[in-house]
Amino acid sequence: PQYKILQGNLTDKVEGKFDVVVANIVADVIIMFCKDVASFMNDNAVFITSGIIDTREQDVTDAFRKYGFTIKARHTEGGWVCFECIKE
Repeated sequence: PQYKILQGNLTDKVEGKFDVVVANIVADVIIMFCKDVASFMNDNAVFITSGIIDTREQDVTDAFRKYGFTIKARHTEGGWVCFECIKE
């Protein structure tokens, strides 16, 4: 398979749909991205988020709920949280 890595404001640069979308950045950006990311996801795609400090976990999970994501897995290490989500 061919992979493409883009940097910058991804909602302005990305075209198409993907099976996996990954956001390893601060909680505020993940929360903002939640409202748009589904338009870049294929059916059954996974949205993986990390770089979330544990004190912001509830804010991120509230955004997942608000925008129709279901958490399928949660991982923690050293005060950081990672989620694997799907769009329902």
